[in-house]
Amino acid sequence: MLSGVWAISVVCSFGAMPATEAENVPPRAAVMPIEVLDGRTSLSLEGGQNGKSYLMVMGSLVPRGKPSPVYLDRDSESLSSASRPLPILSPVERPAWWTWRVENDRRQMDRVRQTSDSAPPYSAARFPLSRTFHLFVGEDDLYDAKKYVPVTATLARAGKWCLVYTDAQDKVSAELLDEVVRTFDERVYPAARQRFGQHRDVDRNGKFTILVTGWLDRLSGGKVALSGFVRGADFYRDVSPPFSNQCDMLYLNASLTSGEHLRTVLAHEYTHAVTFSEHTFTEYLPGAHGQDEEAWLSEAIAHLAENLHGDGWSNLDYRVSTYLSETGSYRLVVPDYFQDGLWRSHGCRGATYLFLRYLVDRFGPDLLTELSRSNLEGIANIETATQTPFAELFRDWSISLAAGGAWGHSVVEHPSAVPLFGRLGERLLAGARPTVMTERSLKTSLSPTSWTSVIVRVDAGQKESLRIQADPSADLQVTLMEIPADRVASQVRIVSDGLGSSRVRMDLQSSRPVRWQSISWERAKLRQERARANEKLARIVAAPEVLEIDERHPLRAISDPIDLTEFEGDSVVFKMIGLDETGRYVSAWATYIPSELINASAKATTRREPTR
Repeated sequence: MLSGVWAISVVCSFGAMPATEAENVPPRAAVMPIEVLDGRTSLSLEGGQNGKSYLMVMGSLVPRGKPSPVYLDRDSESLSSASRPLPILSPVERPAWWTWRVENDRRQMDRVRQTSDSAPPYSAARFPLSRTFHLFVGEDDLYDAKKYVPVTATLARAGKWCLVYTDAQDKVSAELLDEVVRTFDERVYPAARQRFGQHRDVDRNGKFTILVTGWLDRLSGGKVALSGFVRGADFYRDVSPPFSNQCDMLYLNASLTSGEHLRTVLAHEYTHAVTFSEHTFTEYLPGAHGQDEEAWLSEAIAHLAENLHGDGWSNLDYRVSTYLSETGSYRLVVPDYFQDGLWRSHGCRGATYLFLRYLVDRFGPDLLTELSRSNLEGIANIETATQTPFAELFRDWSISLAAGGAWGHSVVEHPSAVPLFGRLGERLLAGARPTVMTERSLKTSLSPTSWTSVIVRVDAGQKESLRIQADPSADLQVTLMEIPADRVASQVRIVSDGLGSSRVRMDLQSSRPVRWQSISWERAKLRQERARANEKLARIVAAPEVLEIDERHPLRAISDPIDLTEFEGDSVVFKMIGLDETGRYVSAWATYIPSELINASAKATTRREPTR
């Protein structure tokens, strides 16, 4: 941390070729970009002979502001009325000035990259056995010296490329220290040099400093605990303590233990140090003012570095899962997480990882080098590196996730390291959750640079008009796809076991036979501050262990009671995945909201009382 497709193909080694355009097209599904004028559009949808289901993907391209409400209304049309053509958006021509800018900027930065790739000096100098570092532990106002604490630390290890200091107040195991040095020297540092660039040697000693301290468990007055972080101010030689340690360094939590999570954190945080150094202190564009990458893209690059080492998903699984459960609630583009109060928004982090993961799979792993070794930030950096407008990339990415979630894929078609369906670390993924429009009207909401998907069913022999309306300031983007007719539809209801009970049952139904494989439940929202001890708790069970098929209705299954006591009355997301008769994934979603079920149970009890 630093203060037209249908499925994502991921290879952790970054050794795969980028996907071709043919591979980026949903099978048997036409992707239709819809024209939106002043936040409005209207579609005429037909049910045909057997009924049809449509997937509507709606995104907001506005970069900042409050969430925008989006209204959908449907009305029946006369079968005798002439069919209106869909308002399909014509391809948008790229302005000549835009093409010149991205081509020129990319060419200039490539020239500098090719000539500034010298190896850093190696130093075997003596290093101080004790140092005092200054650490910001307050909530805001980085310029208040009183919110910094001095940390006296001793040199515990000296590796080839790193120095490890430990807080004198903490006991750190030799095993942890040895793994920090080994991981940094042999894996993290060499890989980062090859892919992302190099950090600034602020203190000119040829070593990168790592401070291990228990203070990371009690930041912001005890509200926040972090595994690690990098502070940009430390990389300036002309900023005095306590505001800078004038040292190239990162911070690790003394409570970490040896294992894949430690290695993941090291890779993530060191990538922040490299990206900050490259953006701020190297002149890739003549006369460019050096500044750090925007927060959302900096975090995305650091998360992709975790994939580079293949050390597990402990820093990503819950973030990806949270995002896919409610895509419209989480912003993709956030220049400054601190300023917007989103620096611990796990859904936002899941969004930015999945977006950059998609781009790397599409354009190739060299994209990471171009993004890190650059003087551009955010969208401008993305557009220059891909030579593609952000609006096009955003549409392609959103429909890739939405279509995958709506009609699944087979295991053979999608052998990826980040499957839309299946287990990812300690989470179960079930694609991106769509909303099924069952009423005549639907109101949804879109955060800036977010998207959501809606499934609309039109019965056989019917015609319907669908109107979509949002505030023009939302910069609404709409894409329509027809869901293949052979896809299974499913739904699940959560039923309380009784008034005041923390036990619930699932009532699961599908349109055709499904072999249900896995069921999972987890918190619908994760706290940004003062997280519970079991905040990231998720349960995954084999479906046959808890589901019983209704013999009278073979397409229906009822679960055994599920106890949610350990979720402390929070809303809980349930998701189920299975395979249909053709071997394609099917998903079903539901949200358990304690207050709603308690109220429903109370009303039912009240209605029954007079008959006792």
